[in-house]
Amino acid sequence: MKPLISVFLALLLCAPAFGQLGTRLYADIPFPFELTGITLPAGNYTVRLLPHPMIQNDEPRLGAAFFLSNPWSLERKDEGVRLVFNKYGDRHFLSQVYTTANYYQLPKSKQERELVTSRVVAGLRGPEVVVVMLRVVR
Repeated sequence: MKPLISVFLALLLCAPAFGQLGTRLYADIPFPFELTGITLPAGNYTVRLLPHPMIQNDEPRLGAAFFLSNPWSLERKDEGVRLVFNKYGDRHFLSQVYTTANYYQLPKSKQERELVTSRVVAGLRGPEVVVVMLRVVR
């Protein structure tokens, strides 16, 4: 019985993403940014949600990064698909990914947590929020 429940729960958690199989999300990110401890250059990116959430530079040799996050259902769907970055000085960290039906809240990397701690100790304000809109291709 437990294996059946586990399979059901896994399918239930993945169900919201299945509707986005044919959807591709593109962004032109005009600044280098950090994700999961990796710095990715400015450029054109594709966001893929399945089989694993990832962001990939359209120039393959420039890199890609997976991000671990479960999709959360959106209550309001009118704000558009977008990437949200936390900006500290000249450093940008990918924080959230909003799709047509879900959003992904990414955990802060070790580098971002250390930066936040040092800014708090120094009495500096929190991050600026930078939004980059995504283009949807079905």
